[in-house]
Amino acid sequence: MSPEEEVTRAEEAPPYNKLTEDEKPYALFTDGSCRIVGKHRRWKAAVWSPTRRVAEAAEGEGESSQFAEVKAIQLALDIAEREKWPTLYLYTDSWIVANALWGWLQKSCGDMASQRKLSQTTGLIFGTTSWTPGPKSMVFSGCITSPIMHQPLGKLKGAAGEPGFPGLEEARNCQELLGKGKILSGWYTIYPQGCNATTIFCDMDTDGGGWIVFQRRWDGSVNFLRDWYSYKRGFGSQLTEFWLGNDNIHFLTSLGPCELRIDLRDFENNYYFAKYASFRVLGESEKYKLVLGDFLGGNAGDSLSYHKDMPFSTTDQDNDMSSFNCATEYKGAWWYNDCHYSNLNGMYWLGIHGSYADGINWKTGKEYHYSHKRTEMKFRPV
Repeated sequence: MSPEEEVTRAEEAPPYNKLTEDEKPYALFTDGSCRIVGKHRRWKAAVWSPTRRVAEAAEGEGESSQFAEVKAIQLALDIAEREKWPTLYLYTDSWIVANALWGWLQKSCGDMASQRKLSQTTGLIFGTTSWTPGPKSMVFSGCITSPIMHQPLGKLKGAAGEPGFPGLEEARNCQELLGKGKILSGWYTIYPQGCNATTIFCDMDTDGGGWIVFQRRWDGSVNFLRDWYSYKRGFGSQLTEFWLGNDNIHFLTSLGPCELRIDLRDFENNYYFAKYASFRVLGESEKYKLVLGDFLGGNAGDSLSYHKDMPFSTTDQDNDMSSFNCATEYKGAWWYNDCHYSNLNGMYWLGIHGSYADGINWKTGKEYHYSHKRTEMKFRPV
């Protein structure tokens, strides 16, 4: 049987909460700090899934991280192959994770750097948690390709006797990655507190490198006129435009002092920048208020200090100082005051535009009738 035929075999996996203690195939759940919060005796695989609550087995709070689940799947496959376990069960309630895994399994087994093979005796039964709909459970064997990840899994080592608990030797930010020889700009997984796997874009080229990029406008392919929840969680494409998410920005900037850099490019291919001595975004309870330090310079001029100490506003959450909703009026989401000197999440107009102040505007640069072609907002520890 060819690998392509092997991966199409399907079998039902029982609902997780219907399994007896003897039947449960794996049992390691952790919270965001890598503290083990749930376990069972009979283990077939050790799966690390930070910030995830799984059925009644885990006691930790937190929302699913799809990137963390992908890493968990990768880790489980490594362990299963190394230990030659006959069957490996993985449960998720995420359609995205399940469909992504199914897509990887269907790839051909050519000479790919990321390729991974399981022995013919090892199958993977992929199930769903019982409280939410999910894809049909599958069992696979044969060829399996790994998710495309910029960072390796790190050393697999036990903790308190648990097999395969991940090593905590990963970088906490882009600067540490740079120090470890990761000199190419791109998407990486960092571990800001030793755990808490977070996928971010690192700019390793600009001004010494080591920057975490949290906003990028590139070609207008992503809609930035979004609601509060979208900006809270983050959105966009890794290939073009994205917003990292206010929760992530708050978390990462709360770990220590950071400096801020903003890079702009116009449609005539002129480059501009602005730097600020410090940068922090407060939590949702404080409306993601912008805490900004002194303007340090840059040929773009200072169009952000006007927004200092302002809460974040979107079309469905008006937190600005104006009598009207600045986000609605100027078609963006920002730390609006009354209203703005900058609007980098505004509409993607092609340079000069007739409408007033609703583009990707930077007042001290090209005023309110010019929308920039590309922008990046980034920070790094100081």
